[in-house]
Amino acid sequence: MLALAGCATAPVDVAPPNVVELTAVAERSVFPVEAAGFTRERVLIYGPNHRNYSVTYHRSDGFAQTVVFFVYETGAAPATQFRAERAGMEQAHADASLLAESRGPVERGGQRYAGYTADFEYEDIFDRRVQPVHARLRLLAGPGGFLKMRSTAPVAQRESAMAGARQLLATVDWPVCLAEPTEQAGCVGKRAREASGTR
Repeated sequence: MLALAGCATAPVDVAPPNVVELTAVAERSVFPVEAAGFTRERVLIYGPNHRNYSVTYHRSDGFAQTVVFFVYETGAAPATQFRAERAGMEQAHADASLLAESRGPVERGGQRYAGYTADFEYEDIFDRRVQPVHARLRLLAGPGGFLKMRSTAPVAQRESAMAGARQLLATVDWPVCLAEPTEQAGCVGKRAREASGTR
């Protein structure tokens, strides 16, 4: 199960006991059911007061690609958080090769967000078999926290996968999730949290 541990710096893909899967997320939420050729598969909330989220998408055309968005809060500076995220990828995959790394602001809706990207290759079980995969890590930072996007696809389909991930990122309304904490109620939605018995 993909989730975040809610630790002080880097999220870790584990399953803490307070994870709740949401099944009442609106079709036209910030993370819609269908977006840019992807289908939303799962939304999880976790962490203190269930303020952290992960949203999993799969390509809907049969192409083997998974994109997971993680929305979370931490007190770390953006550059520190990115280093922690990058190290987490390298620790999770001992044979991971860092192919490229970049940083630069991302503009959306007249706002500017700190942005970081790292590309990796490693061997993993993906699409029901062991194979070389390409993984792109994107981290965006705003006043209310972080948005991490992790795209995974077979190495042979890397270019198409990167284009698909860029299009999905451009389609979802992620700036809502990085607004000031008091303004981010619409990120996944109060109604969805209430439907799952959380607040």
